[in-house]
Amino acid sequence: GAGGVTYWMADWDAATRYYEECVELRKEMDDTAGLAEALYNLSFVFALPPSPRRDLDRTLELNAEALELYREVGDRRGEAKILWQIANIHLIRNEWQQCRENSEKALEIFRDVDDRFSSGWALHSMGLAWIGLGDLDEAHTALTESLELFSGANDLTGIALLLNDFSIIALLTDDLERSVRLHAAALQAERKSGQGLVTNYEGYVPWNPASSRERLGDATYERLFAEGESMSVEEAVAYAVPRDAGA
Repeated sequence: GAGGVTYWMADWDAATRYYEECVELRKEMDDTAGLAEALYNLSFVFALPPSPRRDLDRTLELNAEALELYREVGDRRGEAKILWQIANIHLIRNEWQQCRENSEKALEIFRDVDDRFSSGWALHSMGLAWIGLGDLDEAHTALTESLELFSGANDLTGIALLLNDFSIIALLTDDLERSVRLHAAALQAERKSGQGLVTNYEGYVPWNPASSRERLGDATYERLFAEGESMSVEEAVAYAVPRDAGA
């Protein structure tokens, strides 16, 4: 609807107005399922870092109300969406254990209802939570499955995020060359997708692959970045998760 269009156009005033009008309309209609969806949509205005209206407490309040409504009508996919959104709020707050727990609950339901696309998003959040908890093996497992799902759907937004996730793992394991190449490939995929989620990573995770510039030096960093930018999406995905374990 109009709220979604204006949201992705980053017209925050218009998006908030449309979403709030939708909430009131669903209340007037006594539409429980519709109200849950409207509250969920409105919560995004207060959630993600680009929004000047960012208010994580407000986001949690809206999602808690929506979660109760979805459970009331027995909408399991809706319940999982809310659990995933709650996981993301804990992610932004770097509350890794709460993020992991809610991501796992969401993923279990998404798998039960065979929602592969949403499973990819839940695995992305779970992978970042595992990174925050210091278990890079668990993170790699979750993020590999997520990347496979997004790649299978040719979802550039998801692919861009996952390439950056793997760039973070490389950064934390001191594989700086791989980290820079993957970060550049992620930004290139982001430009092709038209979304700005990778650029906004600094708003919700404490790891920045660009920080390796200081250790590598400008010339080396720029060379590696250019190499990553030159990769096709398919090449970048294969580079992130080589099929040959020895690669």
